[in-house]
Amino acid sequence: MAISQIPAAGLVSPITLSNASLTTANVTTLNAPSGPLATQNGMNGIAKAWVNFNGGSSPTINGSFNVSSVTYVSTGTYTINMTTALANANYVPVGSVWNNAFPSAILEINSGVTFTTTQFGVVTKNGTNNTTGNSGYVYVAVLGS
Repeated sequence: MAISQIPAAGLVSPITLSNASLTTANVTTLNAPSGPLATQNGMNGIAKAWVNFNGGSSPTINGSFNVSSVTYVSTGTYTINMTTALANANYVPVGSVWNNAFPSAILEINSGVTFTTTQFGVVTKNGTNNTTGNSGYVYVAVLGS
């Protein structure tokens, strides 16, 4: 079955194709309010979650994708909670931290929090003396399949 023309404004009602093959699709906007594409879990090679938050005893999320909350555990120690579970717990969180009170700052993955498909922990430290401390800004992205 071939579709020769789709109106520029889109379809008025959905259609169903069976046994169809699509070689190339140029999509301006993908609207997937639920399912794997809504959380990017259906795509490889892209961030599955990310968060930019202010550290401290009451972390404030400045921006995020697939992160429901950041929980303060203790000074410089946080648990990042994801909205939609990842396919498995074999993902890689990467990030950085900024604090103008520290000449250098370190972001570590917290080994005290078990990686699950919905959460992991991070610790922020003063890079000069390796002590745990709250940081002004924490940036973390999650990569995985």
